[in-house]
Amino acid sequence: MKFIRKAAAIALVGAMIVTTVQTAAPDVVKAQVLYETNKVIIDTSLVPRDKNIQVTEEGDTPLISTLANVQFDLDCNVDCTWSVEPEEAIKSKPGVKLVDVDKMGHVTIGKEAARGTYVIKAQAKYVNNKITEAMYRVTVRGDEEAAKAQSVILDKEKIEEQSPYVKVTDEGKGLQIDGTVKNVKLYTKVEPAYLLENDVDFRSNDYVTISKDAEDDTYSLLTSLAKGKGTIRPTVGNEVTDTSFETIVNTVSYNKAVIKCEEKEADKDGYNVLANEKLNFYIKDNEQNALPQITTGNVKWTMTYGNGKKIIQNQDSGELVETELGTFEFSNNGKKVQLKTPIKGEDAYEEYKDQINKKETGSNQITLVATIPYSTNGIQGTQNLELSTVTLSFSEEESSFSDVRIDFEKAGLIKDKDFTICEETIDGKKVPVYYFESSDSESDAINLWEATHADREGIRKFEESRDQSNKDATRKPFDDSSYYPITYSLSNDDLSLNDKYMDDEIVQQTKASGIISEPNKFLKLGTGYTVLTMETGNGNNKLMSTYILRFVSSAKNMTIRHTQYDSEKDAEYYNNAVIHVRQGESDIPTIYVSGVEKKLDLFYDPFIKFTFTELNGKNVASATYDSTTQTQKINGLLKGKVKVTATSVVDKTKKASYVLYVNNEFLKPEEIQIDNSDAVSLGVMDAKGNVNGHYENIPLKVRASGTSVGVPPVEWSSEDEKFATITQDGLLTTLKSTGDKTVTITATSKADPTLKATLELHIKDVMATGISTIGEKVKEGDNAVVMMGGANAGTCKAYSTFQLYAKEYLPSNATKADGQITWESSDKQVASIDASGNVTTYAEGNTVITAKYTSGDTDPKTTVFNLTVKGFADVIESIECASTVELTRVKDSFTLVPVVKPDNASNKQLMYESKNPSIATVTDNGVITAVAPGTTTIVIASVVKPSVKKEVTVTVKGEADLKPNTTPQTQQPAVQPIAPTPADTNAQSGNNTGVNEKQTKAAQKKPVIKLAKKVIKKKKSTKIIVLNKVSGAKVSYKIAKKYKKIVSVSKKGKVRAKKKGTAKIVVTVKQSGKTFKKTLTIKVK
Repeated sequence: MKFIRKAAAIALVGAMIVTTVQTAAPDVVKAQVLYETNKVIIDTSLVPRDKNIQVTEEGDTPLISTLANVQFDLDCNVDCTWSVEPEEAIKSKPGVKLVDVDKMGHVTIGKEAARGTYVIKAQAKYVNNKITEAMYRVTVRGDEEAAKAQSVILDKEKIEEQSPYVKVTDEGKGLQIDGTVKNVKLYTKVEPAYLLENDVDFRSNDYVTISKDAEDDTYSLLTSLAKGKGTIRPTVGNEVTDTSFETIVNTVSYNKAVIKCEEKEADKDGYNVLANEKLNFYIKDNEQNALPQITTGNVKWTMTYGNGKKIIQNQDSGELVETELGTFEFSNNGKKVQLKTPIKGEDAYEEYKDQINKKETGSNQITLVATIPYSTNGIQGTQNLELSTVTLSFSEEESSFSDVRIDFEKAGLIKDKDFTICEETIDGKKVPVYYFESSDSESDAINLWEATHADREGIRKFEESRDQSNKDATRKPFDDSSYYPITYSLSNDDLSLNDKYMDDEIVQQTKASGIISEPNKFLKLGTGYTVLTMETGNGNNKLMSTYILRFVSSAKNMTIRHTQYDSEKDAEYYNNAVIHVRQGESDIPTIYVSGVEKKLDLFYDPFIKFTFTELNGKNVASATYDSTTQTQKINGLLKGKVKVTATSVVDKTKKASYVLYVNNEFLKPEEIQIDNSDAVSLGVMDAKGNVNGHYENIPLKVRASGTSVGVPPVEWSSEDEKFATITQDGLLTTLKSTGDKTVTITATSKADPTLKATLELHIKDVMATGISTIGEKVKEGDNAVVMMGGANAGTCKAYSTFQLYAKEYLPSNATKADGQITWESSDKQVASIDASGNVTTYAEGNTVITAKYTSGDTDPKTTVFNLTVKGFADVIESIECASTVELTRVKDSFTLVPVVKPDNASNKQLMYESKNPSIATVTDNGVITAVAPGTTTIVIASVVKPSVKKEVTVTVKGEADLKPNTTPQTQQPAVQPIAPTPADTNAQSGNNTGVNEKQTKAAQKKPVIKLAKKVIKKKKSTKIIVLNKVSGAKVSYKIAKKYKKIVSVSKKGKVRAKKKGTAKIVVTVKQSGKTFKKTLTIKVK
């Protein structure tokens, strides 16, 4: 482990590409300091474990028992030097040197390695311990053969992406090849993956040939030869396997050829051609894919005017053919044809126009017919392939463009190699910025002329303006005498950026006016931003486009070094090393470019970007840039192992990397503080911790001071989660106002729990003034009825019921929404909505649901939800229930249990009504209560289809001589009943007509859910209390996984504290056909 004295660092998010940290002036000393670790440990977590390799972690010197021909990685928890030594008994055996361990702990055991036991030692460096080494014995078993491949399959994805004519079949064990393919790389997957000799070679058969790939020295490049079915057998590390891959090669006839144009697409009648065009036609055929292979000859062309007049007849290519409608030039054995039509003002244009305007039918057309002679390999004689006729229809209209653009790829530059495009915010706008690596070499210069293209291809005047220097060396492309003069200029005046972002060297290649003097040799000088402006045309017809360019330093021959180590004796000094840190500790790599140390100024010169490849563990490390010391910090966050890679922002092929191992220890900082600067920069919090209303995912970080500190690992907590919650990633959510008080957010150091940092959070109330989003309220476990179609719009079926609610309010940070919502439907024939937002749909159509929000003195604000009703839900067709009910005396009760048909009805909601509530009442759950002697009728009806109903006659006798019946009677259904659910179709009052209000409320009384104690001590217990629970109610308790380490809860609601912290318990009560939920918060001290 390396240890440099470093300054305190504050992790902040900076602008542009890099994350930055601010520090005090550092006292950096490039020297190792002694480190006292708990123990030197060899970590075998990345060693494979199967029948070939076994790991026994017992005793002072644990054992790895393995076969030969394997490789695996060992790790040490601190910086170390690795070595391997055979035990005395096998030192003289041949093959002892075939067991090796490199500087990164990578162990290789060759196939011919001497069998026996070896000791691998990790000698710790720069530790202040009595014991500074750890050992593992490795036994290469002598009674067994070397490890061999157990399976080999073809890599479908990698093979098929090379050619559309090759398909991997039979789960990676077969190949189907259509026609001729050449040099298709046969990528494979070998198991076990840890074999040392794992190169895969193939042998040819009668239908495919396998050639050698010079890059990896394997026989793995496939070329098809002839139709047939055969097999190819792979060898792995020169060992013949039992696997064989079937190869099926199919013939492909030479019969696919069409005439295409590079610049435009054909319509159903052919190509429309304008004056002032230069069009390139070509023949696209399957010559390369045909099997048996064929050889084509010169294409023979027949050209005819639309009136039947022949221009050329079955003529070999290679000639220039001039017609009244343009000049045709043939090349590439006739497979390419370039057509140039006259330019207005030229003499040829008048002939062109005359030909078009002739009265003869088809005088403005030319038809092209191509015949390709070809011979098949191995077959004597020549055959002809005749292509479909192509018609060119010419017009007097002159081709023109509306815009001119720079396309760097047109100039031969490769994206993500020669340049890249990043989106940045400049002057408050998101704009594309073109990044280039700086270079003063003319060989790296950009040819702006070649990069300049019109938004419409094939415009002759434009292309001849660009290419005129090819014909006349005294002229320059786009000069003042050309059809389209173009100037290129550089300026920084339009960018409101700090001067440090600019570099005067960039504009040195321009004239005093800013115009680039040699656009074909535009040098990428300096580092910084500049604006490239391209202007074309004259007078009022000028076109102008601008491009923001950013030149950054080159990453040529980039390497990573750790200069705090000794370059002569420490492997950690050089590229591709393993660096060890503790959690909360940082590593500072040094970047070298072309052998010279590069001082990092990534804020103004972001030429590289650091990324991580996880090798073991997750969220192991992060990268922060310290703009004060101009150093890049790689921070150890959690135990694990990652590959750290620095990649050029422009040229993604330029990389340097090393491995970071974060051990299980913590670096204790001297002090920690909560950093809310990100939240301040986002405008959601001020520096003192004042927050206006409700926000989600407000970023908080922790800064630390001390030697070698990085991003300190902490436990986040909120004093009261009713007001604010915070995740362990430091993302804060404010929920409601704290009034004139504050809520404390605490970060506790994992290295030292006594080390804490706090932020006093004052959350201010923000009143809702309106509704921004209307959504469907869906109960947990239920499916949504409405298919949302964007913001405030959705589709559902007729005969459906659901509830809409205010999902989000205006402003978005509102903490209080105590206004009144009035709901209304524009078409009640399609859907109705009641005062609580319950919607019932009746017919197909569209309706607008309006929610009017009224609060305080503000004017009411309306929000609309566009509802489309399409199709019909399966509805209740019949209701079965007892036809008569007899109640002996007043206050007796009876519960109806209706059964609906069909069973698969999607909406089974029912409503109940008493025609004479003075005799008997009925609740929403079908509970009948006798009020007075007499007879009445209870009507049970479908909510969504009220015409489907069932009437029940209720007789109340009122016999006073009987003892009071305290147990309500319940109808016993003959078949499985549905659970009746409450419904409401009265949009005015929200109550069912005829229901006794007091009795309804009694039946639907809401349960009270609370904790006996909200704060308990560790290992103590409390109980969850549920009041107003009716008979038959079901109560359940649920704890999220992250809270189970803090508390547990039994099926009877007994809560037991396990460790300090705050936990949440979700209590669900199901009774009377309704579900009630409440989240309880309990704190363990």
